[in-house]
Amino acid sequence: MEMIDAQQHVNSFTKPASYNLNAWQSVKQKAMAIWECYLAGEEWNEEIAITCKESYLMLVDSSGQLIVRDNNLLSWVHNRHNAEWLRKLETIALQAVKSGNFDRALLYFNKALRLRPHSFINLYRRGVVKMKLYHYKGALEDFGAAIAIDPNNELVYIKRGVLYSMLDMDQRAMDDYNKAIRIAPESSEAYQKRGLLRHSLGDIMGAKADLKMANRLVPSKLTYLNGGLNTHQSNRFAA
Repeated sequence: MEMIDAQQHVNSFTKPASYNLNAWQSVKQKAMAIWECYLAGEEWNEEIAITCKESYLMLVDSSGQLIVRDNNLLSWVHNRHNAEWLRKLETIALQAVKSGNFDRALLYFNKALRLRPHSFINLYRRGVVKMKLYHYKGALEDFGAAIAIDPNNELVYIKRGVLYSMLDMDQRAMDDYNKAIRIAPESSEAYQKRGLLRHSLGDIMGAKADLKMANRLVPSKLTYLNGGLNTHQSNRFAA
């Protein structure tokens, strides 16, 4: 790509209705300066204010790659434009989850998290999607990042506990279920999951106690039959 191509690319974007002309020209001028640096083979090293979707897309080449190598230079401005863009990305991602298209969901949660990297709910959601795609290491990383942001939300401990259990890391799973119950002692799901884990480990009495508690909290979503396990759990993908 040459500078004339970059200029055509930048000029192809339409000014948002609420932008005044001077502000829009500043956005385009900044984009052109970054393109000039990129085409010269130099690294851009100054902070870049991303004030709207267009200001970001101006910096994406024809292959969909950002021309700024250091994502940390992007400063996402909290304004109405970016808030609307974030909601749209989240909506597309959640629709993809609902239809079972987890690759598409991952793509759009990645985009949403570029826009707001420290979103607890989107880290949690992306972790769940990665579980569906068998990206277990990435799911654990997302759950850990979510916990670092909000260590008092039981949902992420429950979901990480499920993943630990799938990976035969039973003590870590038990620790997470215990934390979830300490945070939310009214959580039927936490007692249910811990009861299932206890049953699998041979702790039948402990399993009975947890499953009775889960049944007491939400009788319609868990039944306990003949000393065995028969579970009917709700969909807890927290949208």
